[in-house]
Amino acid sequence: MKHFVFLFFISVSFSCNLSEKDKVLKANENQGNYQPLLEKQRLLSIIKGAWVNEEYIETFGRLHSPMAVDAKGIYLKQFAFDISNLSGDTLFNAVNQLNYNDGERFDLMFFELKDGKTGMKLVRDRTTISDDYILNYLIENKDTVLELTINVNSEEKKLKFKRQFRNFIVKNEIQITALDYFVNKELVAGEWNMQGKKVFFQVNGEVENFMGFKRYSISTIDEESASLPDEISFYNDTTGVTYIFTSDNFTIRLYEIIEINNRREISRGKIIAELKRN
Repeated sequence: MKHFVFLFFISVSFSCNLSEKDKVLKANENQGNYQPLLEKQRLLSIIKGAWVNEEYIETFGRLHSPMAVDAKGIYLKQFAFDISNLSGDTLFNAVNQLNYNDGERFDLMFFELKDGKTGMKLVRDRTTISDDYILNYLIENKDTVLELTINVNSEEKKLKFKRQFRNFIVKNEIQITALDYFVNKELVAGEWNMQGKKVFFQVNGEVENFMGFKRYSISTIDEESASLPDEISFYNDTTGVTYIFTSDNFTIRLYEIIEINNRREISRGKIIAELKRN
């Protein structure tokens, strides 16, 4: 393999000089334990982007409620790969870590399989072997699906993930996660009518023509999701408001929040607005 890599770079040098990016990749290659460069770059192009657990997607289709789905305790709802954070044999997951909780943060390591091919595994702690989750990809219905193989109680389990976007969406320094994107798309993205006025929700968290607010955010993860109704927040740079909402794909109803015991319990108050899908 070393001779192949050497000959490859010799042949390239006859046609053109190495770009700065190629030089960096070649340097990183030498730092890692095992790195066939071309295969690694092919895999990086496949896994690039943000992904949501297929079980979450299917459960959401039934319940149509972020808090109800979160209460199901689905393991590893989402993850993301920013392929620019590559060093040697490791892709460091540094995609706005404030927006991905501890259970969703992994580094990705490349390693050599028994047949000489390149494998991928997710690790939280590179010193803990039990933290290794083997990652692969499948083509289903002409779409790329990531498959993660893990061991739960000594039994092998496979999780599948569907890509939500390839390029990371940042607006006004706010990072949209895979889960944010999916829930926005499924629940509210599009044109709505509110008392004869058109309201537009963008999948990236922008809203137009709603009480002067420019952005919105739907709660998708909460430690006490089983006891909480769904919430949506609207805000600008300095002001904001949060409502409880219900949705059935055709109608969104917003309610004021009644707080009990310093927000340990909340319930719906009077209805604030009703939006009908156009």
